[in-house]
Amino acid sequence: PIVGAITVYLAWRFFDVPPVMGAIAVPLVFVFTLIAANSTALTAITPTGALGKLTQLTFGVLAPGNIKTNLMTAGITGEVAGHASNLLMDIKPGYMLGGKPRHQAIGHVLGIVAGALAAVPVFYFAFLKNNINNLASDTYPMPAAQIWKAVAELLTEGISNLPVSAAWAALIAALLGILFEAIN
Repeated sequence: PIVGAITVYLAWRFFDVPPVMGAIAVPLVFVFTLIAANSTALTAITPTGALGKLTQLTFGVLAPGNIKTNLMTAGITGEVAGHASNLLMDIKPGYMLGGKPRHQAIGHVLGIVAGALAAVPVFYFAFLKNNINNLASDTYPMPAAQIWKAVAELLTEGISNLPVSAAWAALIAALLGILFEAIN
């Protein structure tokens, strides 16, 4: 509860995410962590991007037109679920080498904190110091970030801006996914 409250506060303070929306993102973390852990266990691939898109769709409905809330809540849920799943991938090899799961979890959290303290200032000075609008460029295209941005813009501006062919493709893909899961 304490870390969740801190997360909600930081999302509100730094990214203007309404506290109610931040509070809704916290329970989604638990749901998406279960999904990510299951997916990682079955495929050895952590679906961070896909879970972020699910959050974007959720907050596209809950907070329509709010691009910051859309992106930041997706970052919260996707990253936490991703880190939890990655920790699970580290537990078995660590155990085989004699490490205790508790020590590995503590090391993982320390690594997250240390990485954040180092990466955020470096990223700021390398990419954001002059102008955030120049973030993606030919030198640093950042394709994954462009996808998150495109989804956020689509959900903010309205689904009516989606090309008809893309809507049909999404519908067919969803139906095929349901069919394949039912067959499986």
